[in-house]
Amino acid sequence: LLEQEEHQGHTSIRIEWFDAEFRSNSMLTTFSDNQLRETVSFIKEEVFQEEENNENVVQGI
Repeated sequence: LLEQEEHQGHTSIRIEWFDAEFRSNSMLTTFSDNQLRETVSFIKEEVFQEEENNENVVQGI
């Protein structure tokens, strides 16, 4: 999570991640507050579950 801006029920977030070849990627996206909560819940449930046994677990969400 690189930057976060909140505006009247919407949040813009720039996310940076690395692919399998360690190339940097980034994306700026805007969520309504409900979308943001649903997305974070999905990431926690799906991504962390899949990577439980993986050494390269994403951290910090």
